[in-house]
Amino acid sequence: MIEIRKVQGYGIFYESRSRRFIVQDSDGAQVALAETEDGAEAKIKTLCKQEFKRIPVIRVLHDGEIQYGELTSINRDDLSSWVSMMTKRGSERSKISLNYDHDFYEATPKNMELVKQIAEQKEIIDKAKKETATIIRTLESRINMAYFGITRSF
Repeated sequence: MIEIRKVQGYGIFYESRSRRFIVQDSDGAQVALAETEDGAEAKIKTLCKQEFKRIPVIRVLHDGEIQYGELTSINRDDLSSWVSMMTKRGSERSKISLNYDHDFYEATPKNMELVKQIAEQKEIIDKAKKETATIIRTLESRINMAYFGITRSF
């Protein structure tokens, strides 16, 4: 990509493969696409009028893991969004589609209380899994080839 110029805090870049102009916000997230440089500038003016306010979000994964972060921008052209999330590995930024990624919720006071309940339930489940694993390890007379006196391997 070739940087063309900055307009009102947004960068205009030209992508030679797609032959399109890409608008990026100050974080480097792609927020708009255009066929011409003037089109990109028009999109920037629209974006400035609709200045996006970051939204605190909670991500609840299927296993009950909870992540906290922010929805940092949206791209109205390709209907995608950028999120920054705190994960076990640290802060991660990724592009998502809110139409397909259904595990993001606004961090409202009610949702924060519900997340506490989810965390408590996850702790109970994790404890039960550990206890189950401990009980399984105490089972006797495993039936395998050694049970029948066959110990050689091929």
